[in-house]
Order: sequence, then structure tokens, then C-alpha cells
Amino acid sequence: MLTHGFRLALPASMLVASLWAGLMFRYDTQVWGNSVLVHDRWFGTLERCDVVSSRCRLVLEAGMQPIQ
Repeated sequence: MLTHGFRLALPASMLVASLWAGLMFRYDTQVWGNSVLVHDRWFGTLERCDVVSSRCRLVLEAGMQPIQ
């Protein structure tokens, strides 16, 4: 039982690392005045995020904040 756990540990950690890397490089952000432009590389969309935008909340919480 323990050997099966060790056999799954390496592939599982590789999967988690690749998913994390994919999410890290999914968004490209630029600050323009009082808004942040977010380019989603997976879907090819470009969204303008401002202070009250809820769709871009995760990107804004990650540290990209527009000028107040």
C-alpha cells in the first residue's frame, strides 16, 4: 500500500507543478492609468479591469492594482 503511494507521489507532484505553471503564465497584465489591462492567453481575450470590476478580482488580488 505504501509503495503505491510513493509511485503516485511523483506523477501527482508533476501534475500540480504543471498546472501551477500554466496558471502563472495564463495572464499578461499592463497598467494603463487608473485601469489594468488583462490579456488571457488561453482564450485570447483582453479585459479592462478597474477598481470596481468583479471579473478581474483574482488578478487584482494577486498584486496588480490600478492607480486610485
